[in-house]
Amino acid sequence: MSTIDVTFTNQQLEILDRFLTAKDGGDYAPLVRRALDAAEPGEQGVPKDRPAPAAPPTRPVVAEHLIAPGTGKAIEVAKGQIIRIEQVEGGQCGDLNIFARRNRHERIHVGRTRAMEADNSPTTGDLIWSNAPWERPLATVLANTARTDTLFPYCSALLYSKYFDTHAHTNCQQIQTEAQREYGLAPYDVHESFNLFMYVSVDADGGRSIDRNESHPGDYIEFHALDDIVAVPNVCGDDLGKSSNYFLRHLKAVVLDALPQDQERTEQALAAGRADAVLQQPYDLPDAPLVHDDSYVPSFPYLPLTFTTVAVEVSNAQAEALDGVWNRELYPGDAGAALRDVMLTWVTKQLGDW
Repeated sequence: MSTIDVTFTNQQLEILDRFLTAKDGGDYAPLVRRALDAAEPGEQGVPKDRPAPAAPPTRPVVAEHLIAPGTGKAIEVAKGQIIRIEQVEGGQCGDLNIFARRNRHERIHVGRTRAMEADNSPTTGDLIWSNAPWERPLATVLANTARTDTLFPYCSALLYSKYFDTHAHTNCQQIQTEAQREYGLAPYDVHESFNLFMYVSVDADGGRSIDRNESHPGDYIEFHALDDIVAVPNVCGDDLGKSSNYFLRHLKAVVLDALPQDQERTEQALAAGRADAVLQQPYDLPDAPLVHDDSYVPSFPYLPLTFTTVAVEVSNAQAEALDGVWNRELYPGDAGAALRDVMLTWVTKQLGDW
């Protein structure tokens, strides 16, 4: 016998506890056994030889924010500045909303961005387009070392209620609602998310599936603001799915002053993206600026999150079975994370994949 320490969120334990029987006596080892018996070799992925992401250039830092699980942050970015969202521990999905500061009704349009850039996963050199009637680039993707997604909507309380029968779970819609309240934006102002560090596959028939998160510590995506904006990144609240490898971790957001070469790359992106095709719309649109609420005190739902390390005893046979499905690329040297993945993969299959 050996012991593996596995860290779970309180939300995960709430789900796992449903599968414990009276004879288990609160011991998770029988649950581990059932999960390992059902796991298929290679199910958790195979190691990939991927180099560490190249470090971004050094720029003057204007502001820096560490964004905790279950939270988000509304951040002013002046025209010409850069906002970089980056991985701290790796493997964490994030959501992003962006609003024009001079008119709260203009924000990025994910569908228009997908159509104009002809890509489900916009990346370096692509433009981030706003909604009608403006339909103009609000930012360029200056650099990106991971993956983005424009196909899946943000997670919400509805999804956790439907698939997991839980009604008090961190979710992107409510996190986003609370974060953007700092600038007076209402719940109905949340727009379809531009998904950061989200790995999605599309099969030959157009079917979509969320894959495990392959982002590493230090991976990042940078946006060069083409107007004064309020960017609102949040840490995706999903700890029951593959999008963040069944866990919740911090993300970091940094606002930076641009370098001359950044402007040159943005001008190249604008020319390649046909930003000159923007039409002068025949509308009289008065400004409706976003203003910071100096009295704002964040109040994110379902916090505090707690993290509990459970000592799980496994037999030699179970340890051998774990070794056969261990994703060495995602969890190098971390048996606890590999076992958490196996357990929650099994649990979500019992409840119905989403």
